[in-house]
Amino acid sequence: MENTAAKQLNLLLKRNYDAEKGYEQASEQTHDDKLKAFFKNNSDERYRFGHDIKEMLADLDTAPNKGSSMESDAHRVWMNIRETLALNDDKAVLKECERGEKYAINDYTSAVENLVLKPDHKKTLSNHLHSLKNSLQQLQKLEALS
Repeated sequence: MENTAAKQLNLLLKRNYDAEKGYEQASEQTHDDKLKAFFKNNSDERYRFGHDIKEMLADLDTAPNKGSSMESDAHRVWMNIRETLALNDDKAVLKECERGEKYAINDYTSAVENLVLKPDHKKTLSNHLHSLKNSLQQLQKLEALS
């Protein structure tokens, strides 16, 4: 049976898979160069976050769950981005990205505050969380400007 830390880390891994794909799609669809760069950077960052979490899972002798989370609320948010992209509405995409980031922030906050982890793992997750919060602030600023 999977322990609590491994289960939560796998959830974070799935969140990152979903966000990586969502941001990648947003980057490919927008015509705004500033948004394109922002979305691409976030996609790349989530890819790195995923690898960090895979290393943590390896330290716990747990195999990472592959693929994205079909049942998660965050996945539904990122699927909404796909639908919103079809409308060619950057502001709506930004709003959906904000929702996705809020789900990720909640999950990361729970992991950082509640899991018993190695100090370097907790520091890595705290750094991810800080970056997610910065991303959310940037999304909100971009939405206000659009």
